[in-house]
Amino acid sequence: MRMDGEWPAIDAAEAVWLTQLRLDIGTSGQSDEQTWTLVTPETYTSQGGATLTLQEDGSLLASGENPAKEVYEVIAPIEAGEWRTVQLEGLTDPSLTMMGTGRSKNSNVVLTEFEVYVATADKPDEWQRIKLTRVWADHEQTNGDFKIQNAIDGKPQTGWATAGFEKIENRKAWFLAEQPFGVQGGKIKIVQRFESIYAQHQFGRVRLSLTKSDPLPTDLPKEIENLVRMEPDKLNDGQRKQLRTHYRQKVTADAEYIAVRNDLDATQKQRNDLNGQIPTTLVSKEQPKPKPSYFLKRGEYDQKGDEVGRATPPALPPFNSEWPQNRLGFAYWLTDAAHPLTARVAVNRFWQQVFGTGIVKTSEDFGSQGSPPSHPELLDWLAVEFREQGWDIKRLMKLLVMSATYRQSSRVTPDVLEADPRNRLLARGARFRLDAEMLRDQALSVSGMLVEQMGGPSVKPPQPTGLWKAVGYTGSNTANFKPDSGPEKVHRRTLYTFYKRTSPPPQMTTFDSPSREACTVRRERTNTPLQALLLFNDPQYVEAARALAQRAVASAPDAEQRMRLMFELCTARQPSSEELDELLAGYQQDLAAYQADTEAAGELLKVGEYPLPESYDPAELAAWTMTANLLLNLDEVVTRN
Repeated sequence: MRMDGEWPAIDAAEAVWLTQLRLDIGTSGQSDEQTWTLVTPETYTSQGGATLTLQEDGSLLASGENPAKEVYEVIAPIEAGEWRTVQLEGLTDPSLTMMGTGRSKNSNVVLTEFEVYVATADKPDEWQRIKLTRVWADHEQTNGDFKIQNAIDGKPQTGWATAGFEKIENRKAWFLAEQPFGVQGGKIKIVQRFESIYAQHQFGRVRLSLTKSDPLPTDLPKEIENLVRMEPDKLNDGQRKQLRTHYRQKVTADAEYIAVRNDLDATQKQRNDLNGQIPTTLVSKEQPKPKPSYFLKRGEYDQKGDEVGRATPPALPPFNSEWPQNRLGFAYWLTDAAHPLTARVAVNRFWQQVFGTGIVKTSEDFGSQGSPPSHPELLDWLAVEFREQGWDIKRLMKLLVMSATYRQSSRVTPDVLEADPRNRLLARGARFRLDAEMLRDQALSVSGMLVEQMGGPSVKPPQPTGLWKAVGYTGSNTANFKPDSGPEKVHRRTLYTFYKRTSPPPQMTTFDSPSREACTVRRERTNTPLQALLLFNDPQYVEAARALAQRAVASAPDAEQRMRLMFELCTARQPSSEELDELLAGYQQDLAAYQADTEAAGELLKVGEYPLPESYDPAELAAWTMTANLLLNLDEVVTRN
């Protein structure tokens, strides 16, 4: 049972707790004990130049000028008394965008600051600011930091967003003063600031009220209290989960749940302690003030033209004004459901990994110069599936390799070859040579040498001497290559091997691995005699062949069973009788040759660091090593069929 899943007894107790709590503190300021007194404006101004018109219900309606930033100021008479709470209502109106509450293009509002001042009758120009200590609202925008608390934090760059684009309805917020206020014959001034980075995000129609009610004090965190005060049917799933988490973590007395929770907390502490020991490094940090960028004439850094802001090129989808103009906003833009490229490009590259060629063959170019998709509807379906399933790469790869298309035979018949010579219609299974990294890892795996440890620093398997010296700087260590020793390093996955871009390992480049000096989305595959020579003679592959031979000799009692075992490990099938006879005949030839030249057998078995068995026949093991070397070089082994 999940900690955040259904626990019937606890869920029932939580419902009782919430009901009683709402009765105690009042929900959303709508308690019957609270009486709201309308703030009747005497003067009301817009610093941005909008026209404010007083309506019959006491609200103010904005029209005319619609500036990017706005400040509303309302001054009204106030009676003596212990006023405690100010209510702000954002009201819908037919004259506003989408008939909502805001003046922005999507009717959203971001209130950056809410200020309350009072002045006495004898000193009408000396405004004393009222300290607001608690605030809550009936709704908050959830995709970002737009909590109502931001409206009283004194920071113009933060604010309360109403998410006016989600649902067209009135919005309310309540602001509690630290101390009661009120002066006979005095004035109250209420200032609403809309100064965020989001242009024109101000209320179009507002109404203000006061109450003397003092909400009951609670020991709840402010965020939880705000949720309790909201109308239950206006809570979204995330807010309900937040209430549930608070109840289960801080309130419940259920013994079974507490025991499980304590065990989980202890396990999480162990994990956190372990994570705390892992070194970290700063990857990027947003500057408080973005560095200005300029159009460079002819690309010359000292020939600055006009300053340019952060935005996407016109040829790409527009950047939503609701998103922050930083790396987070860029991530929102990339993964937005309306983005036509991200999901398609991603699934096309995964398809290319599995099938050798992408649905769009030019996986590096989806533009007008690229090739059109062979199966456009399939590409669209995979892209939507990938996005809707939470960008789950493992799930997508499983979907691809379990498909009938992937599992079909790669045999070529004359009819299929004539109809689909390049297999763009997927009439047969894909057939292509494995990438350089996969070839090395495959040899290590079938031989039993592969070290599957994850993480850690890069390792340096052996390579021909002198390669770094040819490109290294004189007098520096960039010219000195020192291979690592020990199977725990030399036999790690190729992912963890050191890669010098100016002198990449020849085992990789021979099989078309890029130098990594530039991003390569699609590798070109070549077939050259040098590749076969490398598989036969490279020390890493010779060592893998010896380890495979030792594995077979230790696992099977006679030559035929050893041959069958090695063949199956390399090809994932049993050899035919003809194949078996040829391989055994070749083994006997090698055995006779090494029995006649034991020195050559000894030299062959010295290659690599993989330990030799305690007792062995050098000629026999050398002959099996050559047979394993042959198997690792079979077209069927180095090719995906």
